[in-house]
Amino acid sequence: MLHPPLVESAGSDGWSTGEGIANTGTSAVTVTVSYYDVATGAQVGTPQSQSLAPSAFWGLYQPSGGLPSGSRASAVVTTSSGG
Repeated sequence: MLHPPLVESAGSDGWSTGEGIANTGTSAVTVTVSYYDVATGAQVGTPQSQSLAPSAFWGLYQPSGGLPSGSRASAVVTTSSGG
């Protein structure tokens, strides 16, 4: 599990962020990115999942990455077993 710093989707400052996720393992894994409100801890947006082959890369960019437009949140990245 990985807890990246805040991510943003078309925030009040006009910025959006992306996550670059790579599978450095030797087997395929499913990666899921979930978003949580920084003040309440409640889940926001829609979790995004992608199956990644060994050595594959996933570029997940907001606002098309599941975080509602105008939001800032904490992201949590998890993988299936073996990741």
